[in-house]
Amino acid sequence: MECVVEVVSIEEEYAVVALDQKTWNMPLAILPAHSRPGDILQIQVGFCPFRTLAHIK
Repeated sequence: MECVVEVVSIEEEYAVVALDQKTWNMPLAILPAHSRPGDILQIQVGFCPFRTLAHIK
């Protein structure tokens, strides 16, 4: 699935992005190196039913 998000702000360890009028924190490693607030990014997301973040330690 592909989504379009807007970079709202970039903090020290994460970026705040807006998607469907909601904001989400994203790790900086996901964004292109020179991203800045106001950028519009197209990202691809997926779901892996075999392993969830709840099981990662």
